[in-house]
Amino acid sequence: MLTLGFDTSNYTTSVAAFDGVGGKNCSRLLDVRPGELGLRQSDALFAHVKRLPEMTDELFAALPKDTIRAVGASTRPRAVDGSYMPCFLAGSSQAQTLARILDVPFYAFSHQQGHIAASLWSAGRMELMREPHLAWHLSGGTTELLLVTPDGKKAFEHKPGQCAMLSIPGIGDAMFSITSSPTNEEYMEFSIKKCGCVTEWLHGMEAGQQITVRGPYGNGFPVDTDFAGKDLLFIAGGIGLAPLRSVIDYVRANRENYGHVDIVYGSRSMDDLVDIDEIKNEWMKEKDFDVYLTIDRPQEGWDGHVGFVPNYVRELEFDTNKTALLCGPPIMIKFVLQALMDLGFEKKQVYTTFELKMKCGVGKCGRCNIGSKYVCKDGPVFSFDQVDELPAEY
Repeated sequence: MLTLGFDTSNYTTSVAAFDGVGGKNCSRLLDVRPGELGLRQSDALFAHVKRLPEMTDELFAALPKDTIRAVGASTRPRAVDGSYMPCFLAGSSQAQTLARILDVPFYAFSHQQGHIAASLWSAGRMELMREPHLAWHLSGGTTELLLVTPDGKKAFEHKPGQCAMLSIPGIGDAMFSITSSPTNEEYMEFSIKKCGCVTEWLHGMEAGQQITVRGPYGNGFPVDTDFAGKDLLFIAGGIGLAPLRSVIDYVRANRENYGHVDIVYGSRSMDDLVDIDEIKNEWMKEKDFDVYLTIDRPQEGWDGHVGFVPNYVRELEFDTNKTALLCGPPIMIKFVLQALMDLGFEKKQVYTTFELKMKCGVGKCGRCNIGSKYVCKDGPVFSFDQVDELPAEY
């Protein structure tokens, strides 16, 4: 079975057939006039259109055409929004027409993806097509280190509560909780508050801009062990909902493994409530979910509860047969923990995350240590009986 491929970049016309082991390639450099430094896109496109019929004839002369089962073509430089060069229209248009005539599937890919796949084949490492790997790509005056993942899915698996390092070359890097559940197999989500140079850049980034993601880091919440079969109480303030959202959505996706869920979430104002549409349209409609929202002060248009989260927890008087998860500003956590203790909870029932203290992620820089514990390695998730064992420096 053969696959036919077209690539019409700014300097080379290529037509090839491949059967998974070997094949035939017809490739020719475009002519650049003497004294000129390169080709304009219009000239390159015209040259490809003139040259492709001759090269296709050359390839077909050596191939049994009735064995072609698919046709592919590079349609853009990179697989990101906004990536475009007119010269790729020559190959992609002929490839799509040929696929229709032969009644076989057409597959579009980027010029960069073609380079990476070709390098894996020439290195004898085609098995990496099915695994995440790093690839250096040097082309057209650019040098990139790429994290390549199969089928364009997320880069790695993680547990609820684990973190990842986001890095922007020339700007900096920072650790963030992974907000999405591991059950989301397509992509990762991060809820990021603008509060510094890295977060300001992230808030201003446009579609197609690239960053690096490393992880996962930390231990995560014990969702499959200590939490299994339990009623759960989530208490969050402001952007502190981010680490808990991954747990909440994991519980929703594995509903049969958990009991009743209560969520208390508050912020300074209604505008500061994170993921409010998901909360109202999904969480509040989930079976055996009770969601309690509050804001610090009265606000026009808000008809819900008004008051601080710790006081609201006291008002709600939850049963103590629950496992509680806290995340939010340190002052909120302090008073919420006291409220839970007054209601009769034990510290071993209450968990929190210290992800804000994580730095390098691997316990080498020493900036995350609390006594003998390293938040990057031993945390960031701790139960409060474990927190009591830490020195008072935190």
